[in-house]
Amino acid sequence: MTRELIVRRAGAALAAGLPFEVAPDAAADAAADAVDEWPEIVEWAQRTPREDTVHEPRGPGAPSIRTPPTRSG
Repeated sequence: MTRELIVRRAGAALAAGLPFEVAPDAAADAAADAVDEWPEIVEWAQRTPREDTVHEPRGPGAPSIRTPPTRSG
């Protein structure tokens, strides 16, 4: 959870144009969290089938997302 909090706070600070620093103890916790979580991510990626249709390039004749017409007035 520490890593997620750091990433979200950093994103908010950078979006606002503010400086952002991570305390050394928080950085160590985030690194430990990432190392603990990595085997779970690898295992999930290995057992989850890839959906090739998501990765197909779009081009002429490919299905597209349609938006409904807007009402004026």
